[in-house]
Amino acid sequence: MRKILAIFIGVLVLSARPLTVPNIFYTGFEDGDRTAGGKLNLNNTGLSCTVDGMQVSATFARVGSKSIHSICRYADPLCGSSHRDEWALFKNNADSTVKESKFNFSLYLDGLYPGGVVDGDDFLVMQFKSTSQDIFPFVAIWVMKDASGLFSNYVLQIQTASTAGAAVKETTTTRILGRAYSNTWVDFSLDIDWQWDATGQTDVYMDGVLKTSVTGRNMNPPWNVAAPRYPSFRCGLYCFGWNNGPDVVTRRDAYYDEIKIGNTGSIAEYFVTEPKPSSAPTKTLNLPIFFKKL
Repeated sequence: MRKILAIFIGVLVLSARPLTVPNIFYTGFEDGDRTAGGKLNLNNTGLSCTVDGMQVSATFARVGSKSIHSICRYADPLCGSSHRDEWALFKNNADSTVKESKFNFSLYLDGLYPGGVVDGDDFLVMQFKSTSQDIFPFVAIWVMKDASGLFSNYVLQIQTASTAGAAVKETTTTRILGRAYSNTWVDFSLDIDWQWDATGQTDVYMDGVLKTSVTGRNMNPPWNVAAPRYPSFRCGLYCFGWNNGPDVVTRRDAYYDEIKIGNTGSIAEYFVTEPKPSSAPTKTLNLPIFFKKL
């Protein structure tokens, strides 16, 4: 009887183990290494023009004590024709054929509304880009001023062309994901089936809640259909709006943490599971006493 019970308990323990998912890439920046074994491409002239950008920071962290800091200033030099400070998952010709599907990152925007001013210029915080395509970014998350002018939203944008070599964005899909708040962590998770036809699928989650699901093309037609090149995952500030001159806001700061990329498993396995740290101090509220004990 004891032997049967032991076997039964062993089965229960085995079935309760979490599913092990092979990760292509994961970093929480706790070891202070920005490159995480060489998988991150940082601070080259095509990614960052900010000398103090993309540094490991102990100021804000989603989990643990460290994150990576992206910073853009209007006074900083340009990268080509834009202000930017981002990293990219390094891809060579071999691993760019890997069709990754699960992507996770946590984002903290510091001082999004300085002095209560709403930023009039849109800026990008995440994108997927392939240098072998004409139209990019394919899929991106922006911070855009709301139509009311009172606040900004996180916005998903998908841009594609119907034919290879097309220089015009023939299809642009835009979905509002939710309001962008300052000084609080947001957990983003994406589940993407990359396709250059109508069978593509792009699902975006914020804080574990599915915000939008877009069916349709999310890649441009490849130069070589037999050997497609999938886009690289990039995070960081990309300030297109400053191309036409500065807004009232001339500096932006963002922190990224818990970067995770993989091919298998449910999207739930890519959510940050630790409790979200409070971004506001504890306040004591003194209520008036209407009754007292006689």
